[in-house]
Formats: sequence, C-alpha cells, structure tokens
Amino acid sequence: MAGDSGSAGAQSCVHGAVPANQVLLIGDSFLASSHQITAYLEDLARSAGAVTAGERYRDKSGLVANALALSGNGIADQYSSGVSESAVKVVIMDGGGADALLGSCATADASCPVVAAAAAAARDLLSKMATDNVEHVVYAFYPDPVDSNVRATINALRPLVQTACATAPLPCHWLDLRPTFAGHYADYVQADGLNPTAAGSRASAEAIWAVMQQYCIAQ
Repeated sequence: MAGDSGSAGAQSCVHGAVPANQVLLIGDSFLASSHQITAYLEDLARSAGAVTAGERYRDKSGLVANALALSGNGIADQYSSGVSESAVKVVIMDGGGADALLGSCATADASCPVVAAAAAAARDLLSKMATDNVEHVVYAFYPDPVDSNVRATINALRPLVQTACATAPLPCHWLDLRPTFAGHYADYVQADGLNPTAAGSRASAEAIWAVMQQYCIAQ
C-alpha cells in the first residue's frame, strides 16, 4: 500500500502490537535540538496506555550528519543504525531542513541540485524502509523558517518530499507543521528561527500523536 493509507476504523485498530522500542525517530536539529518532541510524544503514548512506564522510543535524530543528501546521507545512516540494533516497525522523521540550511540554490526551485538531491534521497530512504518491512512512516515537515533564503529552499523542497511520501511503497503519513505553528511563532520557535521551543516541541508532539491515533500507529 503506497502513501497515506487513509483513516483506520476504530474496530480495525490492534493495540499493543508494536512495542515502543520498534518506534524509531530520525532527523535533524528540529527533533534533536532538545529531543523534547520525543519526550512529549512518549508522555502522550503513556497517557493513552500505548507505552508502559519502562518503555522508550528510540531517538536517533542528531545535531550533526543530519541531512537527507548534503555532506552524506546522514538521516539514512541514522535509520541504518536503528535497524542494525533491532527491528523497526514505525519511523517518525523529519528531513530536508539541514540540506536547505547548509546548501545553496541559485534559484530556489525543483531544479536546484540541493533540492533535487534531498528529494531523491527521501525517495530512496522510504523505499529502503519498505524493503525492511517498516509498517508506517510519519513524515513531519517543518513550519516556515524565519530566514527568507532558507524558507525559499524549504518551500521548493516541501512538495517534492510530500510527493515522495504520497507515492512511497509503504504507508507514509505526511504532516505539515505550518498550521500547528501558525500564529504561535513567538512562543513556538527558538531565537535561531528554526527549531522549536518547549512549547513548540509539545505542539509538534501533539500533532504527531494525533496522526498516530488517526491511523492506529503504535497504539
């Protein structure tokens, strides 16, 4: 089943089928600057009875070597590291922000090599996950960066990665975080103009958890 698979009915949701350590988070500094998104997500899962007191998700997101394609496939390496440790059934990820931040485009559109390479890397990674029998991916994509140049590159990349998710050979659930952050940038975004504050991390975790509940992911 490719792309977003549609809402799972309450009767079809099997609870407890995916243990917490089979949920892997990968990505860049949006997740890794404080790892609070993971912590809040675990709290929500515990409150719902999906994660027990002693269980944890595995968070491989990092502050360095965290691009989709630029300077190596750092996010793909995070995934490979996670899979090498134990089985992965659910991946929660972001990706592309580091490429947009560190790369440069003469024109911020789909023809930019940085954008094209990141989109291709996202497609390849999702295909690898399907081969590895990952059951669901939640791809959380960023709110608008404050810096206009980075924002232009992110805007060029967003539809390409969204298409990669929609056409992936496994259920990939796209989450655009712009509506979550709309009207709250002063509270939700750090002074760097990119990464979430504690409040932004909580809001992001709630948005991710809502997708997980909607599609019966690791419940």
